[in-house]
Amino acid sequence: MLRIGFLGCGDVATRRAHAIRALNERGDAVFEFVATCDLVPAKSAQFADRFGGKPYSSLGRMLGDAELDALFVATPPGARGPAENAALASGIALWIEPPIAATIRTANAIALQIKKSGVPVMVCAPHRYCPEIERVKRTLSLKSAPRFSRWSADVNAGLPRATWRSETKNGTVWLDGAWPTLDLLRFLGVATSSVSAKSNPESGVASLELRGGALASLGISRFGTAREVLHAQSDNDHLRVDDWSTAPRIELSHNRETTVWQGEEAIIRQLLAFARFLTEGKRTENRSPITDALLTLKLGLELGKNK
Repeated sequence: MLRIGFLGCGDVATRRAHAIRALNERGDAVFEFVATCDLVPAKSAQFADRFGGKPYSSLGRMLGDAELDALFVATPPGARGPAENAALASGIALWIEPPIAATIRTANAIALQIKKSGVPVMVCAPHRYCPEIERVKRTLSLKSAPRFSRWSADVNAGLPRATWRSETKNGTVWLDGAWPTLDLLRFLGVATSSVSAKSNPESGVASLELRGGALASLGISRFGTAREVLHAQSDNDHLRVDDWSTAPRIELSHNRETTVWQGEEAIIRQLLAFARFLTEGKRTENRSPITDALLTLKLGLELGKNK
């Protein structure tokens, strides 16, 4: 089993730990909780009591003592950089929860250290591991693919309030709640040529001009029950994708034929791919490298500038 530790023991880390526990309990026991670390010692202790492992309040001590195979980084984006560098220097693989950083400068520095170290690193992006979304991606790349003139996405992120979300000034709703949406669009090959956006701490709206002349509108809010809906339309064709961060449902109508796909829980697929990436060294398992996440970060920051 792979020995893992968590840095940051908040809501995101808890969701990821639940997925790992579910994976282990169904018979694919590939991860062992051995260490947790948070600046608030009580949070680290509570996380360890709940999922296992030894609690730490010092990353240095955890990296020195725990003999980790991988570190799951779930800290606020403004705190990124030093922790990743310390883990990489110790040869410890990284699973990084997005947003990968709060600035391009920090993200570039992390990417450079990853390249120098050669240590396996994967960014959380479950939709990239969903076979049904892969089918849509392949369909849209064909010469006979539908040419959508309008895209729209409506997302309720269902995220709790957090200090970093209110204190960070660069349009965090686009970095945080909208990250999976922006990354999905990029993964499907939707490229932007210009953007215009407005946002406040709880919600945002954006208009995007896409390469080829199509238009896209995005709406994001942090409140309400988590929900994701993506539409793409043209005269005769239609695409709808629901809940791509969890268990996607996809409906594609093209040439008067409609196909519906129902996906399984995508995060389990990515966790298994991460394990294979570490144990077998298969780089093809990494569909969400730091270099790709950089491009999604740039788009999120560009939208944030327009607030």
